[in-house]
Amino acid sequence: MLKKTRLTVLRLADRERSERRRPAVLWTGRRPPSRRTTRRLGAALSVAALLLTSAPALGQADEALIVGVEVPSSVGPNRGLTARIAVRNVGTSTWTRSAGYKLGSAEPRDNVVWGENRAELRRRDRVVPGDTKVFEMRLLAPSSDGDYSFRWQMLREGVAWFGDESPELTIRVGGGGQVTPSPVPQPPSSPAPERRELVELVLAGYQGWFTAPGDGVLDRWSHWSAGQAPRPGRVTFELYPDMGEYARSDTFRTGLGPLGDGRASRLFASGRDGVLDVHFGWMRQYGIDGVALQRFVGELEDRSLRRFRNDMALKVRRAAERHQRYFHLTYDITGAPENRWLDRIVWDWPNVVEGRLGLTASEWYVRQDGKPVVEIWGLGFSDRPGDPGRAIELIRWLKGRGLFVIGGVPYYWRNSVADSKPGWQSVYREFDMIRPWSVGRYSSDADLQAHQEEILIPDRAHAESLGVRYQRVIYPGHAWSNWNGGDRNLIPRRAGSFLWRQAYLAKEAGVGVFVAMFDEFDEATAIAKAAEDASQIPRSQYFLTLDADGVALPSDHYLWLTGEIGRLLRDEVEGSWEPPTR
Repeated sequence: MLKKTRLTVLRLADRERSERRRPAVLWTGRRPPSRRTTRRLGAALSVAALLLTSAPALGQADEALIVGVEVPSSVGPNRGLTARIAVRNVGTSTWTRSAGYKLGSAEPRDNVVWGENRAELRRRDRVVPGDTKVFEMRLLAPSSDGDYSFRWQMLREGVAWFGDESPELTIRVGGGGQVTPSPVPQPPSSPAPERRELVELVLAGYQGWFTAPGDGVLDRWSHWSAGQAPRPGRVTFELYPDMGEYARSDTFRTGLGPLGDGRASRLFASGRDGVLDVHFGWMRQYGIDGVALQRFVGELEDRSLRRFRNDMALKVRRAAERHQRYFHLTYDITGAPENRWLDRIVWDWPNVVEGRLGLTASEWYVRQDGKPVVEIWGLGFSDRPGDPGRAIELIRWLKGRGLFVIGGVPYYWRNSVADSKPGWQSVYREFDMIRPWSVGRYSSDADLQAHQEEILIPDRAHAESLGVRYQRVIYPGHAWSNWNGGDRNLIPRRAGSFLWRQAYLAKEAGVGVFVAMFDEFDEATAIAKAAEDASQIPRSQYFLTLDADGVALPSDHYLWLTGEIGRLLRDEVEGSWEPPTR
């Protein structure tokens, strides 16, 4: 039986006189403290409950969720400020002072930027599983003007830190010390000017998974390499990014040595706000409507990866709102445990995505027929978890919450052969939309023409007979010799004609498209700015560059071409088999 969850709005009252300009309740969570707990913690917390039910614990002995933060967004140097952080015990242990449970400063861990690095429980506090504790701290601002990080996490002194860190907040010190609300989560920069729905948009997949030591997010190398600093023979990505527009503070030195032009080899970290601004700025500049953000269900099993994914989701929301781009969430079940993939999604969506992160409250969250959109990627694949009964249970549960549900399904879903498990037709008809995964399934012009007649048009007709919408996944090219072996330049981009012709045939068939992917440098399907030639890649290691097919291209070529594909599908330009020229 799938359980519902309870969402609450926490309002921290009892303002101090110095904060009567109403410091913002910056982030709120799901379940209120009981009346007994509220009385015990004093009048600081008032609760307005919404119509949902309680959520299951995550199961670890020590586990915590930050469900409310209140702090001023600016303060004068050397001035006192009060912060209140509400933390819910979602583990199985009971928190007491004598057992060493505390709230500690993070980023960097144990810093004393705010005068204190611990908030203690009171001697009589006993925070049992399911209870919420409000830590109230009187802190001191630094003496120098500037922007300072404010982030906290639970710990058991001398044992381990645990649970979620509080959201990434910055408090400005200086500027007169006025107490002003800090916008987290941010409201949209402006409402969507004319609400456009999913079927009108050209979206790209967004991985957001590149990290590096010192990035302040995951603080270790991932996806550029398998955990160690990238160096010759130790990389897991194929296409080298054009690094020209990233701030130096958002990039990290590798062990790959100098580039062809003599510059040091550096790579960006996806979780840096500056990187997201660059990426979403490109989307706006080239007319790309937005992204589908990947959320890997298997990663939700790991505390640090779960925090990283939560941070990325909030950052994507803020960047989308700043740049007025659309976004929606895609759950990818690759690598998820067979016995827990469904339960993880059922826990995560109402409690984190809708509750803590508030993603669907954004004006820029993608909708179709007025419903927030979510994609489940991997159901029906022969090498992914899941059985038809549980898949249908999940889809119906999501629809029952008022969602429009997309299936990221095998390319051969209709005939249940090759990459598709047999016996899944009853599942596919439950989706609101089908997006069959096409990467690697064809490579030549002859393939495209054959698949148009044998796959795309029959797929569309079959989907229509089921009452299900249909989108085609298109991709610019593919190779992964540095990571997974195989030939270099395995599926050539052909200077953009391969991507364009997929879109042109989709237009001819009367279906929309989804672009795989925006930032997938691992498998060389990225449309983001990439190295043009050997001058922009390390001398020590092979990487794919945009001139691999003998045509010199600017690094933004695929961003521009994707924008043109949007114009093609909106009937703003004449379509032809040959791609446009700039």
